[in-house]
Amino acid sequence: MLKQIHHEPCDYYQFGNKMESEMKDYERLKKKGIPMPEMIEADIEKERSI
Repeated sequence: MLKQIHHEPCDYYQFGNKMESEMKDYERLKKKGIPMPEMIEADIEKERSI
């Protein structure tokens, strides 16, 4: 599964580094034992994960 980070304008919330947050959240859920697809690769520059 390919996941592409997107940047839509949002008046009520300011996002930080979305890719960094995505990677941290993935690791947090994995450590908790929550079943999910395994992340095979992350392309930080293109903001994609596989």
